[in-house]
Amino acid sequence: MQKFPKLTEYIDKLHNEVGVPSCGLIVYKNHEKIYEHFIGYEDSEKTKEANGETLYFMFSCTKPMTVTAGLMLWERGLLDIDAPVKKYLPEFKDVFLLKNGERVKPQNTMTVRHLFTMSAGLDYRLDTEPIREAIKRSNNTITTREMMKAIIASPLSFEPGEKFQYSLCHDVLACVIEAVSGKRFSDFMRENIFDPLGMKNTKFRISAEEKEARMANLYKWDEGVIRRFSKNNRYNFSQNYESGGAGLTSCASDYALFADAMACGGVGKNGYRLLKPETIEFMKRDALAEFLAHPETFSTGVGKGYTYGL
Repeated sequence: MQKFPKLTEYIDKLHNEVGVPSCGLIVYKNHEKIYEHFIGYEDSEKTKEANGETLYFMFSCTKPMTVTAGLMLWERGLLDIDAPVKKYLPEFKDVFLLKNGERVKPQNTMTVRHLFTMSAGLDYRLDTEPIREAIKRSNNTITTREMMKAIIASPLSFEPGEKFQYSLCHDVLACVIEAVSGKRFSDFMRENIFDPLGMKNTKFRISAEEKEARMANLYKWDEGVIRRFSKNNRYNFSQNYESGGAGLTSCASDYALFADAMACGGVGKNGYRLLKPETIEFMKRDALAEFLAHPETFSTGVGKGYTYGL
């Protein structure tokens, strides 16, 4: 493997000077691993060195895999990106806006494309009263599909297709994938992405024993101090809920296999094809300018000139 000394120096600095508990990077080029470097520990007691098999909550790194699953169904002719969401999830016929305090039906129909592009009018509030009540009624066993009614019990933020807004769109997309495939979301992902690529450590549910033995501790900034907090993913509302936006647990070695496949035209290092090359290009294209009323609502911390694909 190649050395890349400046890259190694930068990663080490993040740990040694900035205080990030553990850092790691794996680089593939044309299915060949050309760089790997890890520094730091899984735990604040510094008893377990971090490595490529260390487990982490993937949070929003779940989203590209959810989109990949959706586009697999699109390639197979099973999912229509421009179909109304209510075609697959009938409960979405009841979405509404609030205008002058009155419930009104949106003028624009929410489509699956709106879910892919974060433009459906949904938000990322996890603690609305309908969501809290749904979790309570289920005795903390709520499923992905059951949560949909709670998500749409709150008003949309805007007309579908009007703006970009980071939101629960990919959680809803996961439920669409369940409805179209006839499989639990995790089963579809495992059968079509994880197992074929050899991603043996990627999953939605992790046992308490495995979490304790293999998952890195979680930390947060608290007035300039890094403090540890519990190993819980608040985006998974229950053991039965599978968040397409933020629900997966994985490791660097696994995620590198997925990233390598996406970077190589949709084919993994073992020859398994996730998606066609033209579908990968479709994912990468600017998806906002063509139909959003306000495409400028997408922004990124690194400055102007970027946009959002699928």
